[in-house]
Amino acid sequence: MAPASPHHDAAERLRHRATSLRALARRLNELEVHHLRRHAGTDTWMGPSQQALELDLRTRRRALVSAIESLQAQARRFDREADHLAALPAVGGVR
Repeated sequence: MAPASPHHDAAERLRHRATSLRALARRLNELEVHHLRRHAGTDTWMGPSQQALELDLRTRRRALVSAIESLQAQARRFDREADHLAALPAVGGVR
């Protein structure tokens, strides 16, 4: 059996990285920190500090969601690049 082409090996590495990024994004998306604002309402805390806390939590949650979306987008880029590499002919014209 012929050895795997360098393109195939690189494509597999990219697919593995994409899978890892998706798993990380999924774990981040499942964190309880997404729900902390529920516990920072007026029933728990009143005054300017409570409002500052809520604003801070919203800001940090948006940053986390943005990071999750970036991980997912990078995973999609890795998959597209892997597909491109897998479609290339192997060195010597054998795939």
